[in-house]
Amino acid sequence: MRGYYQIAGLPGRVLWSWLLMLPVAGIIMWLEATKFNQVTAILFLIFLVIAGGIFYRQRVELSEDSLRLRPAFGVHSDWMLLTEIKYVQFTKRTILFTYAGEQYAYWLSPSIHAALKVKLADATHQLKEDYDTRAIND
Repeated sequence: MRGYYQIAGLPGRVLWSWLLMLPVAGIIMWLEATKFNQVTAILFLIFLVIAGGIFYRQRVELSEDSLRLRPAFGVHSDWMLLTEIKYVQFTKRTILFTYAGEQYAYWLSPSIHAALKVKLADATHQLKEDYDTRAIND
């Protein structure tokens, strides 16, 4: 299953704040020159390309046993095994968790959010059943 994600919390706000500086600078140039000029057009175009790239590139793929997060910039994806994701908290659209000692916070599309909630519940239930079975057999 595929969907989209955005970085949640302060890092996400910082990213979008810096990105929104491009059209603001374009509007300032437009108002200072009192006409729509080339600098304004270039800044708006750069903003649209970067924002579109972020929305297109930040995808999440959910498989049976792992979660793959593609970054907006860069070529390396994060592969996370569902069984190794710890300390999971779900809010309305956000997931907070720890993986390999690092904390993550993402806003997810509704379909991925619901599917991930079910998959993580199944993965932790399966781990608990395996643990309980070992305890009984020993």
